[in-house]
This record gives sequence, structure tokens and C-alpha cells, in this order.
Amino acid sequence: MLISYQHHFSKQIEADCQIDPNEPDNLNKHLPEGNLEQRNQPIWKTVVYGIGITIAMLFVGAFIIDMMGAARPHGDYPSMVNKM
Repeated sequence: MLISYQHHFSKQIEADCQIDPNEPDNLNKHLPEGNLEQRNQPIWKTVVYGIGITIAMLFVGAFIIDMMGAARPHGDYPSMVNKM
């Protein structure tokens, strides 16, 4: 966006396109509920959530690998879940 061409309109067109200050649908002043800008989560919550998801996904991945190993015919495949 910083290097793309920016259109320049005449003063009359700019004046006609001004948003009324009392417009209730002005998204620049009244953001809808649930926007990321309104969440303002502390960084520690985001980090803890990310670490928790990562650990959960590691266990899910290990469980899937164990299921694939159990389907092998020789059956002496080491368990990834037990190693964790």
C-alpha cells in the first residue's frame, strides 16, 4: 500500500465525500464488537495461550504417530506418548 498509486481528487469531490460526524455507521469511530483492536489482551495471556496450544498439538501429534505405529505389522514400535 505504501508504494501503490494514490488517487488525488479535487477539493469539491473531497468536500462532497466527507462523513457526517454524527454518522452511527462510521466504522472509524464505532468499531463493531469482537474486533482485535478492542481486545487489548495482555501479552502474557497470548504467550501462555500459544504455549498451551503448542504443547497440546505435540501430544496430539505423538498420539497420531503412535496410532500409525500400532497399525504396523511387527508391533514393536516405541510409544511417542510414553516418551513425552
